[in-house]
Amino acid sequence: MQRSLFSGVTGLTNHQLILDNTANNLANISTSGFKSSRITFSTALTQTQSSGSSPGSTTGGQNPRQVGLGVRNSSVDINMNQGALQSTGRNLDLAIQGNGFFQVTNLDGSTAYTRVGNFGFDSKDTMVDLGTGLKIQGKVFDSTGQASGATSDVD
Repeated sequence: MQRSLFSGVTGLTNHQLILDNTANNLANISTSGFKSSRITFSTALTQTQSSGSSPGSTTGGQNPRQVGLGVRNSSVDINMNQGALQSTGRNLDLAIQGNGFFQVTNLDGSTAYTRVGNFGFDSKDTMVDLGTGLKIQGKVFDSTGQASGATSDVD
């Protein structure tokens, strides 16, 4: 009786995770740069009721008999596939096709990355992410297309 209750409770708990994930995906479907996610599950524990046997000269062998005792969340995976590119009519709205991220600097000076490309200039003429105000980082390129120098704020 206790095993069946445990299996039922873990099933309901993990079903709630599916609903939470689906609601999050739907709520953010029109959010710039949002990447949907999916949940994978695995068996939490199994109990072997009878062991298997190897093939004999007249039989093909027998698989072990196991009973699953619940489910657990194995992982939450973010879908990093390319989204659809859309024209906005703004010169400072940028998009990344394929792999990659824009590098930004957090307020504490640490580095962060984003795929959202709605940029503008702040009062000091530094390029920033309009949604967060974080400064966009970049390198200077020479006439041959080679990056030179350290990463710095884009002015």
